[in-house]
Amino acid sequence: MRGVILIVVIITAFMQNVYSQDRTFDISGYIDVGVAWLGEREISVGDTMLSTTEGKFTFLTQRFNLLPSTEFGRFKVFANIEFSNGFSTEHETGNFQLFEAWSQYTISDALKMRGGIITTPFGVFNQIRDASPTHLGVLPPSVFDEGFEEVDFMPMYTNFLIFGTTDFGSIQLEYAAFTGNGKGVEGETSIDLNNGKDYGARFGIGFSDEVTMGVSAWKSGLEEYENNKKEEHTLYGTDFLLSIGNFEIRSELMPGFAVINGNKFFKATFFVIASHTMNETITPYILFDYLRDDAHIKLSHIQKRYSIGITYKPIWRTALKVQYVMDTYARPGVNDNSNIFMGISILF
Repeated sequence: MRGVILIVVIITAFMQNVYSQDRTFDISGYIDVGVAWLGEREISVGDTMLSTTEGKFTFLTQRFNLLPSTEFGRFKVFANIEFSNGFSTEHETGNFQLFEAWSQYTISDALKMRGGIITTPFGVFNQIRDASPTHLGVLPPSVFDEGFEEVDFMPMYTNFLIFGTTDFGSIQLEYAAFTGNGKGVEGETSIDLNNGKDYGARFGIGFSDEVTMGVSAWKSGLEEYENNKKEEHTLYGTDFLLSIGNFEIRSELMPGFAVINGNKFFKATFFVIASHTMNETITPYILFDYLRDDAHIKLSHIQKRYSIGITYKPIWRTALKVQYVMDTYARPGVNDNSNIFMGISILF
């Protein structure tokens, strides 16, 4: 499926020659590098030790992303090409992927259409999770960890989107409706054969520059023909942003259910981030994050993350970050662990 989408995007990009007199092209990107001290963690069941992870010091090359885009007339084509976790073919480390690739046609501010590999407009943080320089910390809330993409906790990608904004005096309304293949299984032709399509929507309202709110909903299915496994995921979301001067509070609550072969499991996540910017350069922040997934997290299902950190922006488009993370678990035999991350993000 992604190969077909990429070909469509490339063909659309070549169409820019027809509109060469109006064409604009831009390429930007960012890189995240740093170091981390990963605390020790032990996992056991009763008197049986399953594994022990010793404390480690490591260098990080979390992300290197290239963002080419072009606009001509009412069309826009965009791609996000990502190299993550120290990608190396020689050492077989890290990952390389076409993170996003889409074509967009704008009719007006109130109606835009987009097709391709698209970050799903569910909540707010999900849509900016890849733009690391905009994040306050080195680590985002745990639901955005790479491991949770594998269990379909929340929608990461969709394939067709209509969206727009409109103003009513000082109030701004925004909407987005989307559909896609969900999480499918490739067949012999490498075509996504999943019949359980995903679909959803988000509606937002901005009362002023200080207060914005939104609600989201998403439903998706998964069919594995070889294992005769069927999954259906339903998730709801509310997001809230309060910004007063240099003080900001952002929070999102996302409850939902996973139905696997007829068995229903509860899942939910909640996080709140509070920050205060001083002199437009220094931003201390705190983060609380709650995650529950009865279907997929082993041994038990509840995790809480507490973080404190600071971001320093000495020059434009550059951020230095330090973050202390404490993860606690409601899992027998799993010790809580703490980590320290230090990094630098450069946007170019």
